[in-house]
Amino acid sequence: MSEATARAADLLQVLNRLIEVLREETTLLRKMDPRAMQALQHDKIVLTAAYESMLERFRENPGLLDDEDGALRQRIMAASTSFQNTLTENARALFAVKEANERLFKAIIKAVEDQRSDGSGYSSQGALAPSTAAGRGPAVSVALDARL
Repeated sequence: MSEATARAADLLQVLNRLIEVLREETTLLRKMDPRAMQALQHDKIVLTAAYESMLERFRENPGLLDDEDGALRQRIMAASTSFQNTLTENARALFAVKEANERLFKAIIKAVEDQRSDGSGYSSQGALAPSTAAGRGPAVSVALDARL
């Protein structure tokens, strides 16, 4: 096996593994399971860096596979198409989660604003202001986990 064929085979292996990781991440996004997704991030970062580095080598040497096995070249092309489709699906899932989170935050903000009193809570004499004394409810404290 020539060095070019070995590099192409490595590229194909990295690309296929990156596709697997992205598909798994997409599944986890749809399940809204950020903790499980976190476990994939290291692999995704390493694989992406390796893929970009390998692509750069092939870009610097565009004729690297010209004399090599056409079947390997076809598998790389098919994997590249699959990778693009997987990236598109992953982006859709990320956008859907982002939209769902934004709707949730807006609903929380609206609920808090609906419960918030109009007055400052105290009158100028230090007594509870009428709107607060009327019992619009206790103060609302909200904490959100910003991790995804």
